[in-house]
Amino acid sequence: MRNRRLHKDTISLVKANGEIFTGVLAGVQPEMIVVHNPEMQIEPGDLIHREMSNGTLEIYVVLDPCFKEGRSLLPDRYEISVQKQS
Repeated sequence: MRNRRLHKDTISLVKANGEIFTGVLAGVQPEMIVVHNPEMQIEPGDLIHREMSNGTLEIYVVLDPCFKEGRSLLPDRYEISVQKQS
């Protein structure tokens, strides 16, 4: 699957209401996270957790969850502007 090659990070989305989505494939960059899962509702203020292989937990706050409609070879996706908290 193409998403698995491009998105090598696994994240958890922690919603403001406490709901948690785990095992989400993503591409994590310093100020942006890309997620190809249009079924999830990602909103400002949600948290994204990424556990590193050394046990360190990175936490990001969602600033702008920009949803992009798929075109041609690119599927629907979120291009999420984030701020790292830890």
